[in-house]
Amino acid sequence: LNRDAGETITRLEAEAAEIAEAAEGHDDRLAAAQAEAEEAARVLQEREADLGQMTEDMARLSARHQSAQRLIDDNRKTLSRNETEAERARASQAHSQEALEKAQTDHATATDADVRAVAAAKAAEAALEAASAALTDAQTLEAEARAARAATEGETGALRAEVSALKKLVARDSAEGGQILDRVQVQPGFETALGAALADDLGAPEVAADGASGWAVLADYTDPQPLPEGVTPLGEHVAVPQALMRRMGQVGLVEAEDAPRLHPALKPGQRLVSIAGDLWRWDGFRARAEDAPSAAALRLQQLNRLQELTQQLDQAAARAEAAVQAHEALRATLDRCGAEDRAAREARRAADAAVNDANRALSR
Repeated sequence: LNRDAGETITRLEAEAAEIAEAAEGHDDRLAAAQAEAEEAARVLQEREADLGQMTEDMARLSARHQSAQRLIDDNRKTLSRNETEAERARASQAHSQEALEKAQTDHATATDADVRAVAAAKAAEAALEAASAALTDAQTLEAEARAARAATEGETGALRAEVSALKKLVARDSAEGGQILDRVQVQPGFETALGAALADDLGAPEVAADGASGWAVLADYTDPQPLPEGVTPLGEHVAVPQALMRRMGQVGLVEAEDAPRLHPALKPGQRLVSIAGDLWRWDGFRARAEDAPSAAALRLQQLNRLQELTQQLDQAAARAEAAVQAHEALRATLDRCGAEDRAAREARRAADAAVNDANRALSR
């Protein structure tokens, strides 16, 4: 323990010696240190003042920087918005340009469509006028043809009824064995003269040489006796069978005022007749037409009338057929014109609608 205490004391003494040695010149150093400390304090104060100023400057710069940064950010945002708006404006301008070009194209198309629609409307109007005129003409012609058809059909019906009635009348008066009268053809107007010349003999039939009563066929005279000079043979106006040739060769046709002069010149078997039916016979007999009307003449007139009516009926039937065909053709034309008129009216309505559509398109 003593040893430890001695060591401690020794150590403490050594340290005290070191301290004493170190304390030598301490005041000077302390004064110097004090001066340095004061100088350092002054410098520190200046530096602190400078630092404060710099800090203030830094703060101001920082604030200005932040303000400038905000301004830059705002400007960047504004620039971005402006660029976006500019891009939209350019897109809008491009779209507007496209719209303008499309509008110009549409306007040109609408103008062309309007011109074409107006031209089509005018053409449709002209076609409608032509179709209406054609329809009116067709209606007029069809009405006329219908009237003509009715008239010809009426005429044909009347003639057919008259022919039918006359055929029945002629058939009723025909002899059962046939009569030579039905084989005689006489020019119209000479029936009464022939009836006066042959009278009831025309009701007999043609027979064989050894047959029953009637007209037998004989050869012509080798030397026929002539009629008085200036007398016209009635046979020039009549076509008869061979059985009547001898008889017809001895019948002359005269004017009534010439007959008294020519009557004495008649030879046996000869006779004169007038166109009215007067008769002068070689043996001195004479008969006035009004005194003895001939049934044969009436029948000849009926036969001629039947032939005439038959011809008229054929002609009327031909006219009626032609009228029917003409009416049917005109009715077909009328139907066609009616269809064309309806089509033209529909085309006109469509053309007017097209003009209205073109005008609306043009005004947009």
